[in-house]
Amino acid sequence: MKHFKFIYFLIIVISCTKEKTTFYKTEIINNTIYKISILSYKNNIKIDSLVFLPNSSKQIAEGSNRGITGNGGFYSSFIANSDSFIVVFNNTNKISHYNKVVQFSTKYYTYESKRNLFNLNSYEYSNVDKNKNTRNNQFNYFFTEQDYLDTK
Repeated sequence: MKHFKFIYFLIIVISCTKEKTTFYKTEIINNTIYKISILSYKNNIKIDSLVFLPNSSKQIAEGSNRGITGNGGFYSSFIANSDSFIVVFNNTNKISHYNKVVQFSTKYYTYESKRNLFNLNSYEYSNVDKNKNTRNNQFNYFFTEQDYLDTK
Protein backbone atom coordinates (compact mmCIF):
# COMPACT_ATOMS: atom_id res chain seq x y z
CA MET A 1 0.00 0.00 0.00
CA LYS A 2 2.91 2.34 0.72
CA HIS A 3 4.22 1.81 -2.79
CA PHE A 4 0.82 2.57 -4.25
CA LYS A 5 0.65 5.92 -2.37
CA PHE A 6 4.17 6.80 -3.51
CA ILE A 7 3.38 6.00 -7.15
CA TYR A 8 0.13 7.97 -6.93
CA PHE A 9 2.05 10.91 -5.45
CA LEU A 10 4.61 10.77 -8.31
CA ILE A 11 1.87 10.72 -10.96
CA ILE A 12 0.24 13.81 -9.42
CA VAL A 13 3.53 15.71 -9.21
CA ILE A 14 4.61 14.83 -12.76
CA SER A 15 1.22 15.61 -14.29
CA CYS A 16 1.11 19.02 -12.61
CA THR A 17 4.17 20.36 -14.40
CA LYS A 18 3.55 23.91 -15.55
CA GLU A 19 3.53 24.39 -19.31
CA LYS A 20 6.22 26.65 -20.75
CA THR A 21 4.97 29.77 -22.58
CA THR A 22 6.48 32.53 -24.69
CA PHE A 23 4.63 35.85 -24.71
CA TYR A 24 5.31 38.43 -27.42
CA LYS A 25 4.65 42.11 -28.09
CA THR A 26 5.37 44.02 -31.29
CA GLU A 27 5.58 47.79 -31.72
CA ILE A 28 6.15 50.15 -34.61
CA ILE A 29 8.12 53.19 -33.48
CA ASN A 30 8.36 56.48 -35.35
CA ASN A 31 11.79 57.92 -34.54
CA THR A 32 11.39 60.74 -37.06
CA ILE A 33 10.15 64.33 -36.98
CA TYR A 34 7.47 63.45 -39.55
CA LYS A 35 3.89 62.30 -39.28
CA ILE A 36 3.69 58.79 -40.75
CA SER A 37 0.60 57.03 -42.09
CA ILE A 38 0.65 53.33 -42.92
CA LEU A 39 -2.10 52.44 -45.37
CA SER A 40 -2.85 48.73 -45.51
CA TYR A 41 -4.04 47.12 -48.77
CA LYS A 42 -5.40 43.73 -49.82
CA ASN A 43 -6.00 43.11 -53.54
CA ASN A 44 -5.56 46.85 -54.25
CA ILE A 45 -8.30 47.81 -51.77
CA LYS A 46 -7.44 49.89 -48.70
CA ILE A 47 -8.51 47.89 -45.64
CA ASP A 48 -6.88 49.63 -42.67
CA SER A 49 -4.48 52.38 -41.60
CA LEU A 50 -2.31 53.50 -38.71
CA VAL A 51 -1.11 57.05 -38.02
CA PHE A 52 2.04 57.87 -36.04
CA LEU A 53 2.85 61.33 -34.83
CA PRO A 54 6.54 62.25 -34.64
CA ASN A 55 8.41 60.26 -31.97
CA SER A 56 5.46 58.01 -31.13
CA SER A 57 4.76 54.28 -31.18
CA LYS A 58 1.89 51.80 -31.44
CA GLN A 59 1.59 48.17 -30.48
CA ILE A 60 0.53 46.03 -33.45
CA ALA A 61 0.72 42.56 -31.88
CA GLU A 62 0.44 40.82 -28.54
CA GLY A 63 0.04 37.12 -27.91
CA SER A 64 1.65 33.89 -26.80
CA ASN A 65 3.07 30.64 -28.11
CA ARG A 66 3.37 27.27 -26.40
CA GLY A 67 6.88 26.45 -25.29
CA ILE A 68 9.97 28.60 -24.91
CA THR A 69 10.82 30.01 -28.33
CA GLY A 70 13.53 32.30 -29.62
CA ASN A 71 12.92 34.66 -32.49
CA GLY A 72 9.88 32.67 -33.57
CA GLY A 73 7.99 35.68 -34.83
CA PHE A 74 4.61 37.10 -33.95
CA TYR A 75 1.06 37.30 -35.28
CA SER A 76 -0.35 40.71 -36.17
CA SER A 77 -3.74 40.93 -37.89
CA PHE A 78 -2.68 44.32 -39.28
CA ILE A 79 0.16 42.63 -41.16
CA ALA A 80 -1.43 39.22 -41.82
CA ASN A 81 -4.53 40.68 -43.48
CA SER A 82 -2.50 42.83 -45.90
CA ASP A 83 -0.58 42.18 -49.09
CA SER A 84 1.00 45.64 -49.28
CA PHE A 85 1.43 48.89 -47.39
CA ILE A 86 1.89 52.45 -48.54
CA VAL A 87 3.86 54.44 -45.99
CA VAL A 88 3.23 58.19 -46.27
CA PHE A 89 5.43 60.83 -44.65
CA ASN A 90 3.78 64.19 -43.90
CA ASN A 91 0.91 63.41 -46.30
CA THR A 92 3.21 63.78 -49.33
CA ASN A 93 6.19 61.43 -49.71
CA LYS A 94 5.32 57.74 -50.20
CA ILE A 95 7.00 54.37 -50.37
CA SER A 96 5.39 50.94 -50.79
CA HIS A 97 6.16 47.77 -48.84
CA TYR A 98 5.25 44.54 -50.65
CA ASN A 99 4.65 41.07 -49.29
CA LYS A 100 6.29 38.83 -51.89
CA VAL A 101 4.94 40.39 -55.15
CA VAL A 102 5.92 43.84 -56.39
CA GLN A 103 3.00 45.62 -58.00
CA PHE A 104 2.84 49.15 -59.40
CA SER A 105 5.04 51.65 -57.61
CA THR A 106 8.15 53.66 -58.41
CA LYS A 107 9.45 53.69 -54.84
CA TYR A 108 9.19 50.48 -52.87
CA TYR A 109 10.82 47.96 -50.56
CA THR A 110 10.75 44.34 -51.69
CA TYR A 111 10.04 41.62 -49.15
CA GLU A 112 13.76 40.87 -48.87
CA SER A 113 14.59 44.43 -47.79
CA LYS A 114 15.55 44.95 -44.14
CA ARG A 115 13.20 47.98 -44.22
CA ASN A 116 10.09 46.04 -45.27
CA LEU A 117 7.33 45.83 -42.63
CA PHE A 118 6.47 42.28 -43.77
CA ASN A 119 10.01 40.96 -43.23
CA LEU A 120 10.57 39.61 -39.71
CA ASN A 121 14.27 40.47 -40.03
CA SER A 122 13.30 44.16 -40.19
CA TYR A 123 12.30 44.04 -36.52
CA GLU A 124 14.71 44.44 -33.64
CA TYR A 125 14.28 41.40 -31.40
CA SER A 126 14.94 41.04 -27.67
CA ASN A 127 13.76 38.64 -24.97
CA VAL A 128 13.64 38.32 -21.20
CA ASP A 129 13.24 35.02 -19.37
CA LYS A 130 10.90 35.80 -16.46
CA ASN A 131 11.46 32.33 -14.98
CA LYS A 132 12.12 28.79 -16.23
CA ASN A 133 8.59 28.54 -17.69
CA THR A 134 8.06 32.01 -19.16
CA ARG A 135 9.81 34.12 -21.80
CA ASN A 136 8.82 37.58 -23.03
CA ASN A 137 9.79 38.40 -26.63
CA GLN A 138 9.76 41.99 -27.90
CA PHE A 139 9.80 42.97 -31.59
CA ASN A 140 10.30 46.62 -32.59
CA TYR A 141 10.25 48.20 -36.04
CA PHE A 142 11.83 51.67 -36.14
CA PHE A 143 11.05 54.28 -38.78
CA THR A 144 14.16 56.40 -39.26
CA GLU A 145 15.27 59.45 -41.21
CA GLN A 146 16.59 57.11 -43.91
CA ASP A 147 13.06 55.82 -44.53
CA TYR A 148 11.98 59.37 -45.24
CA LEU A 149 14.99 59.96 -47.52
CA ASP A 150 14.11 56.77 -49.46
CA THR A 151 10.79 58.39 -50.45
CA LYS A 152 12.50 61.33 -52.18
